[in-house]
Parts: sequence; structure tokens; C-alpha cells
Amino acid sequence: PGASVLAKLLMAVTISTMAVSIVTLAALLLGKLTLSTAQILVIWLTMIVGSLPFAAIGLWIGSWSSAAAAPAWANLLFLPMLWLSGLFIPLPAFLKPWVVIWPAFHLNQLALGLAQVDGFIFIPTELAAVVLLAITAICGVLAVRRLARVG
Repeated sequence: PGASVLAKLLMAVTISTMAVSIVTLAALLLGKLTLSTAQILVIWLTMIVGSLPFAAIGLWIGSWSSAAAAPAWANLLFLPMLWLSGLFIPLPAFLKPWVVIWPAFHLNQLALGLAQVDGFIFIPTELAAVVLLAITAICGVLAVRRLARVG
């Protein structure tokens, strides 16, 4: 099961590369970016590698749920994460302390920290990286263990 999980993680990185490249190209052609080329490349690469924790979470969900139920479980986790991580809309003050529980917030902080985008960094870049590595490792190990037991 370890090789299967690794192959699925690599496939997630491949798909992420295509998706992030399309969005980056659209932003460059249609948007007004005030970032340097180096900052854009750092964010691009961070988003691609940053797909690993989310893929590991998805693999873990898929390891314990049926094929029919896995999308529903994933949506129950990922959709609130997108909105409650503060990436798209400003959150009310009572929700702001809770953004740290969401991996999407940490990926955002890692990308902005590595690209040195001032004004949007709220936690140390190293902490964001450690949290994402821990999520990837924990969910990856849980998925491998579950798949080894039940196949």
C-alpha cells in the first residue's frame, strides 16, 4: 500500500502542476500582478508542493470511507476549510483565532512567507512548513496503515 499511496501523491502533484500553471498563466495574462517574477515562481512552486498535505488528507479519507461516500466526506472537510481559513473573505473577529486549525491557512502563510510578501504574513514561515509536513506525514501514515489492514 505504501507504493500505491506514493504513486497517488505523485499524481496529485502532477495534476496540481497543471492546475497551478493554468491559474498562474491566467493571472499573468489577465490580471495586474504586483509581484516580482521570483515571487511568482516561489508561490507557484509552493502551491504545487503544497498539494501534498491535501492529497494525503484525501487518501486518508478514501482509506476509511466507501468510494460513494468519500467525495461527501472530503467536501465536509475541504469546503469549510476554504472559507474558514480566511483566504477568500475577511473573517469576523471571533473566527480569526481558529484559522490556524486549517491546512489551507498554513499553505497560504508558507507561500507568502517564502515569497516575502509583506503585510500578509501572520505566523512564522517555519511553523507553517512544520504543520504542513506533519499533516502530510500523519495522514499519509494513517492511509498506508489502513490500506495495509483492509486493502
